[in-house]
Amino acid sequence: MLFKVKRGSSPVSPDTILSHKNEFSGTLKGDGNVRIDSLFDGEITIDGELFVGQDGKVNANVKAKKVSVFGEIRGNIEAIEGLIIHNSGKVYGDVKVGVLFVDEGAILEGKSEMLRP
Repeated sequence: MLFKVKRGSSPVSPDTILSHKNEFSGTLKGDGNVRIDSLFDGEITIDGELFVGQDGKVNANVKAKKVSVFGEIRGNIEAIEGLIIHNSGKVYGDVKVGVLFVDEGAILEGKSEMLRP
């Protein structure tokens, strides 16, 4: 299974957490897993998993191995291993993914392209 997630919980232990009540802008680059529960504006490139919590609002192009969305992303996403948009999740942008899961009630507005292994 691509993702094992309890509703509202992070599927992996994040190395970095951007918590609510904060706002961040700029470029986020790294090798670990990242959880965002805040407003983030900029660019994200990580060699790990990005988890956007229900309070997370990301205005950025995203490149990561895996992306899991309970909140909102406005920007293009490239997730080589996969993207899951949970029922509370919203994605506004084009996606290039290895695997795509969209829960009932989730929003995906944009083009999708499946990456070949």
